[in-house]
Parts: sequence; structure tokens; C-alpha cells
Amino acid sequence: MTVLHTLWLPILLSSVFVFVASSILHMALPWWHKGDYVKLPQEDKVLDSLRPLATPPGDYMAPQAANFAEMKSPEFAEKLRKGPVMVLTVLPNGMFDMRRSFSLWFLYLVVVSFLSGYVALHALPFGARGTVVFRIVGVTSFLGYTAALWQMSIWYRRSMGTTIRATVDGLIYASSMVMLDSARRKVPVPPQARWLLGLGIAATLAANVAHGLGHGPSGAVVAAWPALVGSYELLMVIIRSGQVPAGTVAGSKRSGAPGDGPLHEQAAEVFAGEVAAGRVLSVRTIRARLHVRQPRAQRVRAYLTALVNA
Repeated sequence: MTVLHTLWLPILLSSVFVFVASSILHMALPWWHKGDYVKLPQEDKVLDSLRPLATPPGDYMAPQAANFAEMKSPEFAEKLRKGPVMVLTVLPNGMFDMRRSFSLWFLYLVVVSFLSGYVALHALPFGARGTVVFRIVGVTSFLGYTAALWQMSIWYRRSMGTTIRATVDGLIYASSMVMLDSARRKVPVPPQARWLLGLGIAATLAANVAHGLGHGPSGAVVAAWPALVGSYELLMVIIRSGQVPAGTVAGSKRSGAPGDGPLHEQAAEVFAGEVAAGRVLSVRTIRARLHVRQPRAQRVRAYLTALVNA
């Protein structure tokens, strides 16, 4: 419960932000995931042949051996040789229930954010530098979004292109989450997060342009503009939210109420070891060691945070 009590707001915000980012990737960038599932050759004939069988919804593999002995039999080998060899998912008839999918997708994002926060809370000291936070939160969330995708390509021959595109999506989600956390804490965004986000956006833009080139230069422009606009808007939102006001660090000694200057100097001396180690103590500890009230302790903590992130 400590994670929920301490980090419920960043967990919720990061989940909402990644939800929006994923919507942009799938709706504003129309050709990025277009090749994930292609149209079945002679689709009408295949569906007409399967419809009388009334196959219930589920996951199937065909041909499928009942046991290891059958797998080694000549008859099963002949089935594989003749083909087709399929891994098939049958869905319920009717329109897709997008409400269910969106709800489960958001719940999944909350779980990934929760686990990232849990790892960071127990692995990082309070007031850790942004680059250290990036390493923990970024890698943890990236693994949560992408690691399990690859086993589907390794074992079940899912298109490697589909898995790579989904992995790039995870790179964008993880970088966005780190940048949002930096904006919330009002600290500089780690440069790695900016570079990785830019790399992911560049990959999606390149895929759209490559798809449109088949229709000539004008097709490339038409294919690129929604990707460019959507990526630009996403990037600008993150950059604006991640900006730290000018002078936050340089003017930290001048921040706070009049008369705080000597107190700040005292705090810098008393907490020199913690600042050097990249840690900022709690307001309660600052109050106890400096013998000040809550408002001044909060201003001292803000001052020490600026020193740590300088």
C-alpha cells in the first residue's frame, strides 16, 4: 500500500498520458500498424468454408498433435508438408467491443506504472537525480510494455515487423512516462528520454513515408503529414510540460521568502552530505534538524532539491 499511498498521482497521470500516446500512434499515424494484420487471400471463400463448422472462440493451432508420439508420426509430418500450418485466434461474431478493450488497456497501463513505481520506490533514494530515475523507471516500464511481445515471434512465428513496431511503441511510452515524471517533479528531463522519444517518433514517420512512396512523392507527403502532425503535437506537449522555468537552479539561492538566505546557507552546510549523495530529506527531518516550522522547512526542501538537481 506504500506505493499507492505515495505514488498514486504519478501512476494515474502516466497511465493517462500513455493511453493518449497510444491513441495517437494507432489513429493519427494510419500506416504505422497497418501491416500488423493483412487481408486473407480469397477471404470470402475461406470464411464461407469455415462458417458451417461453427468453431467456438479460442486459440487454435493446426495441424495439432494430440501427443508427442503423434507428432513424430509420418501422418502428422505429411499434414505439415501439405499445409496450411496455422496459429489461429477465433473471436466472437459481431462488432468489436471497444469499451472492453479500452478498459482493459488502461488497466494494463496502470499495472505497468504501478510496478515501475514500486521498483523505483525501493531501488532509489529520495531525491535521486533525473538520470538515475530514468534508468530505473524507463527500463522497467519499457520491459513491461515490450518484453513479452517477442516470445510470440520466437515461438509462434508472429510477424517480426509487427513485434518491432510494437517495441518502438513501448520505447515511446516509456520515454513519455519519464518525461512526464520529470515535468511533475519540475526537474530537467534526462537527455536520454528526449533522444529515445525522438528516435521512436522518427521510426513511425519513416514507416509512413516508406508506405506512401509506393504512390510517388505526393503519396509520401499524404502519408507523412498525419504522422508528422500527430508526432509534433505529442512531442510539443511533452517538451512544454517538461520545461523547468529559467533560473530555477541558478536562482535557487534567491528563492523563498525574504530572510531565507541565511537559512538556506545553514541548510546547505547541515545537509552537505545528503546533497552530495543526491538525496533530499523529508520536511519532517528538516524541521527537526533546523528547528523551523513547516512553511520554512518546505522552502528549504525546495532549495535543497534544486541543489541536488543542479
